[in-house]
Amino acid sequence: MTMSKSNYIESLPRELLIDIVERIASYSLKDLMRVKLSSKVLNEVANEPSVYQKVILLSIPVFIWPCSVVRRCTSFLEMCRASGNLEALYRKGVVIFNIFRMYTRFYQCILHFKCVIFSVV
Repeated sequence: MTMSKSNYIESLPRELLIDIVERIASYSLKDLMRVKLSSKVLNEVANEPSVYQKVILLSIPVFIWPCSVVRRCTSFLEMCRASGNLEALYRKGVVIFNIFRMYTRFYQCILHFKCVIFSVV
């Protein structure tokens, strides 16, 4: 009797599967998604926190605009951040820093225009 492909995968130790999927995640997000779609066992392994910690995020833009994409990417990025993915944490910090900087500049412009308007009047 021959074993099917899924039985071969299931026969491997879970730690080995996790290590394999972590390495895939550290090279390509696209390949990780393909692994997740390939079998139930690999999908379960790919949802381990240690895999999300190793995911490379080069293919995801820092600022995402369309609402439907934002929800999916946000939940994925939240799982990466919760797992301690340094790239995801860094991106969050960059976004917060730039939003804060934008609001600071906006506030400075408002104060400047207030001073100009009141000095003219």
